[in-house]
Amino acid sequence: MNTATRETHRFPARTGDWIRNLAKETNNTLRDSVYSALKAMIVTGQIPPGARVTESDIAAKLNVSRTPVREAFNRLERDGLVTGRPRQGYAVTEFDINMFREAFDIRELLDGHATELAAAAATEKDKARLRAMLAECERLAAIADRTTREKFQELEVGIDLHRVIAEISGNAMLHGMLCGILDRCQHYVWTELLWLDEWKIARDEHAEIVEAICAGDAKRAGALARDYAQLGGRTLIAGKPYAPVYDVAMKEVAEILGRPGERRQVLAIGDGMLTDIKGAADNGFDVLYVSGGIHARDYGDASQPDPARLAAFLDRHGYHPVAVIPRLR
Repeated sequence: MNTATRETHRFPARTGDWIRNLAKETNNTLRDSVYSALKAMIVTGQIPPGARVTESDIAAKLNVSRTPVREAFNRLERDGLVTGRPRQGYAVTEFDINMFREAFDIRELLDGHATELAAAAATEKDKARLRAMLAECERLAAIADRTTREKFQELEVGIDLHRVIAEISGNAMLHGMLCGILDRCQHYVWTELLWLDEWKIARDEHAEIVEAICAGDAKRAGALARDYAQLGGRTLIAGKPYAPVYDVAMKEVAEILGRPGERRQVLAIGDGMLTDIKGAADNGFDVLYVSGGIHARDYGDASQPDPARLAAFLDRHGYHPVAVIPRLR
């Protein structure tokens, strides 16, 4: 058991301001704002998996009573993002690859069917609503030096797009089931978008789905939605790059050496934890980690990462490189 599961999570100094600002900028009720803020912090990893959080700590940070915080935790528990523990507060759900695999399998079926129905049922008002959501994603994407909050807002709009499509389908039971699955997939989708940097891919695929719905092409819309859900699940479950990439690399090593080489003789270099590092480590290669890459902000200044934060980051992911360098020269 790691330390995070035993101790109450301690928020960074600016976390309270981040949550309060997010709540103030919405038109929702206080309880909805508290729920949205807590959900954002869990999904984006600001409160890490396994961390323990309490009603009193959150209430103090938000400067609200414990009632809306308690309601938020109840909703988050239904979403599968936290687990209540008697007299110990709540623990953030640990990353469970099997749960996500099952969720994406179900999502593929529900999303595809809902999108087919929506293509047949969408009114001009519905189509305008979907196009407006695409435009909002583009607006958020165009912001220079985006903050975590702005990235999370794009994630929310993207997932809400699927909820709205299910609503347009006219099947209330299907809508309810899909919304539940989407809540469980949200943590996973954030990881894919942020760490694999697939924001533009997601926007382009959403645009294709909306285009098919607006054209009334149910078959194409459903196929695109199923492919979107299926590919998203496969991508993170398998890891990138895929194993065949390393087989090709070893063939090139053999050509260079004039004889078959061993994987322990090869050093992989990369900066992507779920791509370069995961792929190489899972396929038997030692890894040289470039800390000044895409994860640099997770542990401090890109040129000089904080050793303790970097160590915690690597521990959290379970992959330990043989060495770390700030950048390739």
